[in-house]
Amino acid sequence: ASILIDDVNIKNFNLKTLRDKISFTPQKAILFQGTVESNLKTGKNDASEDEINNALNMAQVDFVENLAEEVTQGGSNFSGGQKQRLSIARSIIGHHDFYLFDDCFSALDMNTERKIKDNLKSLRTSSVLIVSQRISTIMDADEILVIDNEEIVDRGTHESLVENCEIYREIANTQIDSMEAML
Repeated sequence: ASILIDDVNIKNFNLKTLRDKISFTPQKAILFQGTVESNLKTGKNDASEDEINNALNMAQVDFVENLAEEVTQGGSNFSGGQKQRLSIARSIIGHHDFYLFDDCFSALDMNTERKIKDNLKSLRTSSVLIVSQRISTIMDADEILVIDNEEIVDRGTHESLVENCEIYREIANTQIDSMEAML
């Protein structure tokens, strides 16, 4: 098996070129001591103020007063959800061919998650892979891969998997029942 970007095996790319094409948002949001601006610019060193503000808007970062706001080591002056949103904003600055969001919506409430995912639709010219254990995060994906014991056991849309994949259906039913109970 191989991974291709624009029909080119990633093994054939120069490492710097490959890194420029890929954006990764980890589950554990990592922030560095400095300012909001310096943290976001680790995503793109020469990001303009417009690019930064666009990324902040897309990631629903509405809690930052200004870009010079201090970030303590590890971002301990922000909540888990705020750190995740800042991490998402950092990863979407600039254009990338491939975005990997690794369970980075887990600390967000469903309303904020939905808004961010709606905003991420503007990345559709790129490939977007979202890893999640929450059905609400992935249910509108073009294709969902169901993985059990490190193996892909099924793939399809939310509707087809609910109908045809017992593992997915059980997870979906449990999570949907829990969501309805919270409402």
